[in-house]
Amino acid sequence: MSIRKQATELDEDRAGSALSKQDACGVGSPPSHSLAPLERQAVARQGTAASQHSRDRQELRIRVVASLVDSGYAALALVGCDVEEQRVVLSGSVPSYHLKQLAQVYVQRVEGIGEIDNRLEVRRRGRG
Repeated sequence: MSIRKQATELDEDRAGSALSKQDACGVGSPPSHSLAPLERQAVARQGTAASQHSRDRQELRIRVVASLVDSGYAALALVGCDVEEQRVVLSGSVPSYHLKQLAQVYVQRVEGIGEIDNRLEVRRRGRG
């Protein structure tokens, strides 16, 4: 699936998604009718905060991957990335140290990035 399509689906999901308070809390939540009104509000906020956090992570990851793809370097389009809070972990391999550093530069340009853990390995292709 293309990065642009993922971003579009994320926007559509935000616009069309309306979870009930009980669904937002996840499996194992007490039925909302058994909670006092203030407790229901607190449980709903926790569920909403958790789902918002997940959407924020997903959105940040999409923006990071889009930045790498838009760099124009084919090797950077194949770099793996994982987001934990505002920390981005780059993984995989690139054919040069220059591309390893460029990957980090393109990720740093994305708004909302706190820390980058560049775990890219440099693997030079054999010349034959």
